[in-house]
Amino acid sequence: SRILGIHTKNMPLAPNVNLDLLAEATTGYTGADIASLRREAGHSALRRYFNDTDLESGQLSLDSQMAITHQDFTEAMKNVQPTAMRGTMVEVVRDVTLDDVGGLSEAKNILMENIQAAVRETSLFESIGHRPAKGILLYGRSGTGKTLLARALASACGVHLITLRGPEIHRKWFGESEELVRSIFAKAREVAPCILLLDEVDSLTPVRGRYVSDLRESITTQVITELERIGIGDQVFVIATTNEPEMVDPALRRPGRLDVEIPVEKPNEAERKEIFEIKLRKVRLDTKVDLASFAKKTADFSGADITECCRRAALQALKRAELDKGKLVVTLDDLDEAIARIQETDRFKRKDMGF
Repeated sequence: SRILGIHTKNMPLAPNVNLDLLAEATTGYTGADIASLRREAGHSALRRYFNDTDLESGQLSLDSQMAITHQDFTEAMKNVQPTAMRGTMVEVVRDVTLDDVGGLSEAKNILMENIQAAVRETSLFESIGHRPAKGILLYGRSGTGKTLLARALASACGVHLITLRGPEIHRKWFGESEELVRSIFAKAREVAPCILLLDEVDSLTPVRGRYVSDLRESITTQVITELERIGIGDQVFVIATTNEPEMVDPALRRPGRLDVEIPVEKPNEAERKEIFEIKLRKVRLDTKVDLASFAKKTADFSGADITECCRRAALQALKRAELDKGKLVVTLDDLDEAIARIQETDRFKRKDMGF
């Protein structure tokens, strides 16, 4: 906050600019990064006041009322990447919130209790000598929203997100994969508070000794070692997702590593209705459409299936409206046809057979 104050002291800031809020949003920014952010925010304000022709010609008449707003800084953050986030894909999640996740209320509550409290009350945990949960395992059928839930949690808690998937770290040279795991955990500590998402963790840390290659066993051991190194004040929280929890190495699932295990089940009827409402909230529905009836028709649908159903119905309505959004109306037939097409797919039939 003090560095921001120094860099912006001569700038005409609008009343809605709160430097404390900007300081929270610029974790990982060095002094040079903040200087670049200030410059980009100034350019954003100039573009609002002048058109491109004025800027290119240099014929500018500055208005004494011109001010740099909070929105200018927000736009600047899209173009200025902090030094600490370069090299590894570190996200600031803004495209999804917990309100975008239908159902899963129990899973949401457990995640918020374990991570949001740890982010905001670090000193409290240190004072009692106990740490918050180091890691959480989300398990359930594919398409139930495990990854979406982790991304929404990062957005709700205002923390950075690093996603690690098994195939992304496999290297052909000896020791290179393990070094990559170490560097990713180190990056998570550097940009803390941070959620490290181990997506499809069964492919990253499979059960050792069960026809697993030496490389995979070594990666599993390295991940376990890095989990052990996470301390109380590091503010690094590991969320692992899998649809095959029995394939995850048992040593990773014991207390002190992945402390909490949360089942992410298929949505019930009320949750399916909520998902339909969320996914169709930006389109106009025909007055005959009753989403409760569609929730009953989709008893075996996952959240991903319902999302795909809504997408197909909206696209069909848009095609009928000849790409004119003002005429777009999603009808009963659009939704019925979308549901029927999903139920006819081989993937859905295999799922019904237990595959």
